[in-house]
Amino acid sequence: MTTLLQCGPGEHLLPETAHVTPSSINPWRGVRRPDQCFTNAQLAAMRREALDPHLVETIVVRSPATHRDMWWPADDATPVYLCPCPVIGRRGGERVHVIAPAGLAEWVWSDGSITKAGGRTAPRGNGGPGRTRTRNQAVMSGRL
Repeated sequence: MTTLLQCGPGEHLLPETAHVTPSSINPWRGVRRPDQCFTNAQLAAMRREALDPHLVETIVVRSPATHRDMWWPADDATPVYLCPCPVIGRRGGERVHVIAPAGLAEWVWSDGSITKAGGRTAPRGNGGPGRTRTRNQAVMSGRL
């Protein structure tokens, strides 16, 4: 597996516990053991996709923390979680399809950003938003 990341100021690895709301899953949170690079859900999704965790291409996605995850002073910058994510595809030079920490397939920008300036999220694949949602539902139900 990929070695654990070195965090800079204001950066954190995903915690070993996660707050999960079943009706509103945050794809950028997941549970991992201290000695693991990937979350349990990512490892399960890689097994379903027949990807080797030791050989898979990985990108580090930076996900801003929420107040549900941790507390920080109001005048400090928002802390960021570093999320190593296995790459399952690329589209053009800007978009990367990854397995997010919750085990869901998500699009990110090639620099590891979830959003760009102005709040733009990475565009979906050719199938549009329904295609990714259907894939996520299949992943969550164990069909994929």
